[in-house]
Amino acid sequence: CVVFAIIAVILFFGTEEKTGTKIGFIMSGSIEEHGWNGMHYDGVKTACDKLGTTLLVRENVQEFSGACIEAIRELAEEGAGMIILSSYGYSEEAREVVKEYPDIVFYGNSSEYHDVNMTSYFARMYQARYLAGIVAGSKTVSGKIGYVAAMENNEVNRGISAFTLGVRRVNPDA
Repeated sequence: CVVFAIIAVILFFGTEEKTGTKIGFIMSGSIEEHGWNGMHYDGVKTACDKLGTTLLVRENVQEFSGACIEAIRELAEEGAGMIILSSYGYSEEAREVVKEYPDIVFYGNSSEYHDVNMTSYFARMYQARYLAGIVAGSKTVSGKIGYVAAMENNEVNRGISAFTLGVRRVNPDA
């Protein structure tokens, strides 16, 4: 995720000189976390520091609570020219409000929703999950394979399907 965050910020700056622009970053956890949120923050912060821009952060913004919309409005008011929505559900929650800010570029961590000023920076993780399925299908002795899913959404379902297809590619009876 650090790489994706850096790429998103660089893409924003890549077409013209925008030093001094403010980047908004909305996250579901804390910058102090050692997992998804902290690493994500580190990547965006590093990119902003290297490009000489200001990072405006909203931490602990709960999905589907209205807090994401509130954070977007606050960041827009503070002059953010780009807002990164770092949690999967934010894109769905924000898909209508981004239309109110046509001059702000939005990057969401979900490939589900796009608009003229909103796109996804999420990788095609299903490709890696397909390859992991091939490995699992090749290595199973019992013919049984498990898959632990974090939550039920389109991305997770896509991953399960890709993994299963990879398993069946090399071991149709697993």
